[in-house]
Amino acid sequence: IVEAARSTKLLARDVNSDIKTLKRGILAKNGKLTSCELGVLTNLASVVSADCLDFSTGQNLDSSASYEVLLDDGIDGIAGKYKVDAVTVHSEYNPTTKANNIAILEYNKGQSITWNNTIAIKREFYWGNMVYSRSSVSDLDSTAWGSNNVLDNPPADDSSCNTMSTLYSGNTYDFTCMADTVASPSSYLSPCNIPYGTVYTYIDNTLYLAGFYSYSSVTGQSNDDSNGGPLCGTGTVRNYYLMIADWTLFVATRLDTKMLYFYPHDDNNFPDLNVNYALTPPTTSDKAGVSLAGGDYFKDQGSFVTSTSVEPSSLSSSSSETDISSKDSSSASTAADDQTHKASESASSTETEGPATDTEYLSNSASNDNLLDEKETNNNNNNIDTDSGANGSSSTHRTIIIAVVVSFVGGISMVAGLFYMFRRWNRSRKITIEDPVDRAAADNLNALATDSSDYIDSSSQ
Repeated sequence: IVEAARSTKLLARDVNSDIKTLKRGILAKNGKLTSCELGVLTNLASVVSADCLDFSTGQNLDSSASYEVLLDDGIDGIAGKYKVDAVTVHSEYNPTTKANNIAILEYNKGQSITWNNTIAIKREFYWGNMVYSRSSVSDLDSTAWGSNNVLDNPPADDSSCNTMSTLYSGNTYDFTCMADTVASPSSYLSPCNIPYGTVYTYIDNTLYLAGFYSYSSVTGQSNDDSNGGPLCGTGTVRNYYLMIADWTLFVATRLDTKMLYFYPHDDNNFPDLNVNYALTPPTTSDKAGVSLAGGDYFKDQGSFVTSTSVEPSSLSSSSSETDISSKDSSSASTAADDQTHKASESASSTETEGPATDTEYLSNSASNDNLLDEKETNNNNNNIDTDSGANGSSSTHRTIIIAVVVSFVGGISMVAGLFYMFRRWNRSRKITIEDPVDRAAADNLNALATDSSDYIDSSSQ
């Protein structure tokens, strides 16, 4: 409590310049730009709203769709466009309620981690101003980035955020909410304003990645696109942004790589340690007249996902975790325990599930200023190790090698021991047989056996 209340020296800052210290990303689908911005994690992976993806039937991804990520020149000065190699959708994603609206995009497979964005955790402590950003790309082929619209420190979530979304009201720790929207990069792409794409937060005057746009609640208008889209009418709109913090381990374990997070001054605080982290599903329907919208709002793509108010009995989802690699789809289900952080929980309040080594997937940048110098490669999935080198795949490999060597030496020792015991036993047996006393007794018995014919009655033969 004392640490959380400590004073912070305020410095003059340029938000746009601070954003350039991080990597921004936008999703392209089937060769066209979308309004979907990414929570960029590393040069190998990002997270995005699952609403931005195409599904064939149910929760099965459409294998005919192709995706690319566009990354700006932040951090390393290199902008680029990269084909998405694999997609993993959260196993409990529900397009109707927007619960667990998160998917992992993998690209540059087989390469090493060369840079990363740092994820802010523990929202209830230290987080300062929230910064909302809408990026744009002026040329899809050359990946030329346009202007960046920024909203610094908007008003706090209002009461309408709760009343317009039961998902939000049951998971306020995992979302931020606001009414503000921003002009589309072009009126051709969208005739009306759209939500901001990415959320950042300041901690100790440094900007960190916080979240990305998830969905919007709309009242007072139809959810068809006859007027340009679900956000183009005159109804009331609230926009919800998913915070990445407690999904950090969920993402890291799916990628089998470390994720870099930030929590100042305390190495013993982690993001949520549930590898199957999921939101608390709504138990009641949204109020009448409320529609939920999400996905891509650019009209030439036309893939925004809308849903109207539904009855509680139809709120559950049986979606499965799905991987698509090289346009081949396969699915695997995981049993996820519902667990939600509330803002009133203390910084140390977490529930640990999964392997005891879950924290090997996490690195706190507060205790490690040069993680990339210590990265290890594990079957082309790269892990960022901590300063101590005690965590991560390298220590796991060393442990396995040591165990194999010890087992081999132990096996040889056991064989040698058995051979020695056999020789001792065999030698003692021979000594007993050759004992002089026993030999004399044996000779006497032989002599008796030789003379035994004298005692045989010939009449009995």
